[in-house]
Amino acid sequence: MDFERTALPALRHDAERSHPTWAAERGRSGLRLWVAIAAAIAAILAAGLELSASAGAATPARDASSEVIDGGGQPLILKPGGQRVAPKASTTRRSATRTRRNSSTRHPPAVTTAPSNVSVAAGALASFSAAASGSPTPSVQWQRSANRGRSWSDISGANALSYSFVASASESGSWYRVVFVNSLGRAYTTAGTLTVTAATATAPSVVTQPASQSVAKNGVAAFSATATGYPAPSVQWQDSSNGGSSWTNVAGATSSTYQFIAATSESGYLYRAVFANASGSAASAAATLTVNSGTVSSTGAPAVTANPISQTVGYETDASFSAQASGNPTPTVQWQISSNRGTSWTNVSGANATTYSFDTSLTENGYEYRAVFDNSSGSAYSTAATLTVAEQSSNWSGYAVTGGVFSSVSGSWTVPAISCAASSTSFSSQWIGIDGESSDTVEQDGTEADCVSGSPYYGAWYEMYGDPSVDGGYEVPLSNPVDAGDAMSATVAISGTTWTLAITDTTQNWHFSIAIPTPSPAPAQSSAEWIGERPMVCSSTCDLATLSNFGSISFSSATATDAGTSNGPISAFSFEPLEMVGSTVLAAPGALSSNGEGFTDTWDAGS
Repeated sequence: MDFERTALPALRHDAERSHPTWAAERGRSGLRLWVAIAAAIAAILAAGLELSASAGAATPARDASSEVIDGGGQPLILKPGGQRVAPKASTTRRSATRTRRNSSTRHPPAVTTAPSNVSVAAGALASFSAAASGSPTPSVQWQRSANRGRSWSDISGANALSYSFVASASESGSWYRVVFVNSLGRAYTTAGTLTVTAATATAPSVVTQPASQSVAKNGVAAFSATATGYPAPSVQWQDSSNGGSSWTNVAGATSSTYQFIAATSESGYLYRAVFANASGSAASAAATLTVNSGTVSSTGAPAVTANPISQTVGYETDASFSAQASGNPTPTVQWQISSNRGTSWTNVSGANATTYSFDTSLTENGYEYRAVFDNSSGSAYSTAATLTVAEQSSNWSGYAVTGGVFSSVSGSWTVPAISCAASSTSFSSQWIGIDGESSDTVEQDGTEADCVSGSPYYGAWYEMYGDPSVDGGYEVPLSNPVDAGDAMSATVAISGTTWTLAITDTTQNWHFSIAIPTPSPAPAQSSAEWIGERPMVCSSTCDLATLSNFGSISFSSATATDAGTSNGPISAFSFEPLEMVGSTVLAAPGALSSNGEGFTDTWDAGS
């Protein structure tokens, strides 16, 4: 016979993650219960526990329930199957529906201006522009297609709302578009077409002027300049030793950059570039060379002595990176940023100290930062540090991906060894799943690492939160053995209307799988997650549990499938790191691994 769920469960995992500051707290992930003291297990066995050899799970007898005492002295009804519920005197059941975040202040990118078609003559400047709304402010990436949109390539360094370049005849017919991305999604503009017409002869026009500089004696001086014009103009560098009254061509200096070893006698010289073609000539502005009296030694090139360190911060909080280098003369510092995992780098305007601090936004999640040290003897680059900007949650820590219709998720992790203080009771879970980020169901499986009256307990479970036909929509604990250090892997997938939840303990050599046809309500499939969680403890009321000290959880092989058409790691999707906070940071994920399918979630505090 079926037993009625008598009231509010004593321990639950929120249907969604909770934001710490919203008046109506969010919940994520389904309710999960774990009281695993020996008395509870003995009570279940006494009630007639039956083992299912086919599934490897425990199926309880259906004619009894047992009362046990939890670590705080509260009597709890242990429902057959291992589900804890509150005493019958408490009849209030917490609703799975929760108030969502105010969507008026956060929304995915929406294109407001698409690039127009552009027609220019060969050798002239072509410019495309686009714009989009979005909160957080979306990042910008220009792309080019040479085959009428069949494939697209990112344009290195093209990360501003306008993209300008000197057009060549070979680029005629190319399409240009922008991808706008923030933590809630992405948007693509329509394409603008570039038409490059036969060039009309035009005189040179200087685009980039050389900059004055100061170097040490025997140091390297370098001046650069560029110009447009058709045909492409030639370049001739000139110097002046009399303040510009007369100029002399520098033999062999016929490229856009002129570089040489500076002598003391050349201090005060002026340098300029003269561009010429059949239609005319143009001279750049003059740049001044200052040669200092100090001599550059052969061993004075910069050498990095301290590299910046990767870090995780909450959004709209400060991030700070530091680096150091030796060198003679003392090297200058220029911080650089990469939004494409180091493929290209851009100087950060004004970031010229050994420490670079700034306010973060979610759009900067995954960005890399490095310092470039320069002196007249050379340059040195620090290693890159990754910035992880996490949205804050009251109960989740890890990664979620959105922006698709997800049909499968998988991942692996090692069950953490928890540290239990004497007589303490605390809870933690590690799981992978679909939904819960922006929906009211969660399809998930995972493990539990709890402290009950000062003793550690480990277990495994699955859950179809929101479907009353599967244990009332609550978690289903498994009887299979689990211990600290066990290597776990799990999948959640849908085929047709049937969901399959599977979990494997490689160390203990067992596998569990269950098929659940046509759950109701139908899951939204709007997100996928890899999460460390603190659940809710409920008796007459529900409160977030003290988080067990799990040390760290390393997730790997974390992949998802979007509608059965694209499969990839976390980094292949619009992803969002999540930082768990209470009165302080409780747990936070590190940066994604280089292959985008792994990260380490680290415990910081219990509540």
